[in-house]
Amino acid sequence: MHDFEGDDRLNQMLRDALQELGNIGVAHSATALSQILNRKVDMSVPRVTLVRVEEMYKRISNNPGEVVVGIASETLGDGKMDLLFILDEPSTKTLLSALRAGEIPPLTDLAELDKEILVEVGNIILLHCVSAMNTFTGLRLYPMPPSIAVDMNNAIIQHMINKDGEYKRHMISVEVDIFTETMNIKGVVFMFPDQTELDKLMEQLYGEGWDVI
Repeated sequence: MHDFEGDDRLNQMLRDALQELGNIGVAHSATALSQILNRKVDMSVPRVTLVRVEEMYKRISNNPGEVVVGIASETLGDGKMDLLFILDEPSTKTLLSALRAGEIPPLTDLAELDKEILVEVGNIILLHCVSAMNTFTGLRLYPMPPSIAVDMNNAIIQHMINKDGEYKRHMISVEVDIFTETMNIKGVVFMFPDQTELDKLMEQLYGEGWDVI
């Protein structure tokens, strides 16, 4: 297993691989969301990077105490990977406004129906991210039903990086803008693969022995 830390050449190779992964996941997600919203949905080219924990907070908000919505899942099968889709308050309200009538309350007062809607959207995004990982690696990863948390940015992240009692140093960040003619939503997906999954991804693109190229 290769340690990516401090190796600029391999980090660039990994970023290229992850960008291809993100492109596939986003294309599939846009199609599925179009069916839910009953309108054409486009997505920006995803900004995909391998980030350290310290950088993770900034991908969502400069305010660690800001209340956000997190949709979390994990995979079974050939490997265990934690997944997190995060929406800030403006994006959450914009999304809900497109899916139901009436005033949208503050995030801390969301109704159960609102949460169910957000879980369904998050599930679509996460499902296609896992599908893209499977396509690239040949692994068979199966996402579990997702759960939702409405909490401060730093609280949700701390829970994820310490989940299962194992501190995670790196994760894949997929930032994407989702938009129609009348709305624009910014979402961030964090994928927490283990070293085996990262190695599989690189082997698929660069062949066995990629870490000694």
